[in-house]
Amino acid sequence: YPPAGLSTGETVSEKPREDILIAAVETNMARYVTAEFEPKMQEVKDLIASEGKNPQLLNRLGLLYVRAGMYESAISVYTESAELGSVSAMNNLGNIASVRRDYAEAKRWYQRALSLEPENATAKKGLNRVLGLLED
Repeated sequence: YPPAGLSTGETVSEKPREDILIAAVETNMARYVTAEFEPKMQEVKDLIASEGKNPQLLNRLGLLYVRAGMYESAISVYTESAELGSVSAMNNLGNIASVRRDYAEAKRWYQRALSLEPENATAKKGLNRVLGLLED
């Protein structure tokens, strides 16, 4: 097919302003998080309130926070779970630190997980990846 060109009287749309696009995306993300994740988060929070804090429920809540992009909330919940001895939470904290390029923090969490479960495959892989990145 021959290339399509613009004829001389056509109007070409201007590029939208970046601040308007960012605001629209943030508004839509907030609506999405509220609609999709808030009910699920509240359900887990209610379980924690009735059953007490345990690593499984805290990890479940942390995962919902991560999926919603609420990393600070996830870190807080995962830290509580890690304090209760959850190796999964320690790995998740290492993963979040890796995503944030805080490789020293990631290393610390993976090593802590391995101190409790020396054969934990997730922590081993995470630590090896982070050690390689720290060498670069």
